Amino acid sequence: MFEKHVSRKVYRYPSSRAAQFLNVALCLNASGTEQDWELELSNAERIDEFVAFYLEQELDFEIKQALASLIISSFEDADWHCETNAQLWTCFRGLAHSEPHVFGAVVRYWVWLGSRSTCLSGQLNELQVELYAYAIK
Repeated sequence: MFEKHVSRKVYRYPSSRAAQFLNVALCLNASGTEQDWELELSNAERIDEFVAFYLEQELDFEIKQALASLIISSFEDADWHCETNAQLWTCFRGLAHSEPHVFGAVVRYWVWLGSRSTCLSGQLNELQVELYAYAIK
């Protein structure tokens, strides 16, 4: 059974272990010197692939959080370039609802960080409220 205490989970920046795993598994064009891994390797054109990988693989908590952050960063890129796919966002939102113990802290971090896009910022705020509402049930 999964944890309902979403608010107690803390987001940590993607570890080098998680980044290295995802670099290889997703064939990311990483140099290994990325300062902000999830920002530098985000790719709006691969969101569906990233979500599918998340759903199809057995990943540990640390890798799931790193991948969730990469996906959100990729959504920000898509939104910044006016290429947001509502169906993909709905799929991602469902994924977040299915594992609030993974996504709660990641979404909260991205809301705190602030998005360059007002549309994504609004979507992340809504998602944060939904995940928090689930956590306090």
